[in-house]
Amino acid sequence: NGNASKKQVRFMIDSILSTGDADFTHDTADALAVALCHGNRDAHGDTESYTGWASFVDANPDRVSE
Repeated sequence: NGNASKKQVRFMIDSILSTGDADFTHDTADALAVALCHGNRDAHGDTESYTGWASFVDANPDRVSE
């Protein structure tokens, strides 16, 4: 959701990829996190794209709360 600190992202990348004491910047960790999210999205078949909120709501009425 975009609320993780750079330190939290780095910790999760270290945990997921077992990078140990690898020396890379927080920006590198951010890039790896984006790549992991993208890869996991593709691996799980979540390939639908929407042109905006209206099309998302139309396709997912069960996910909308009022």
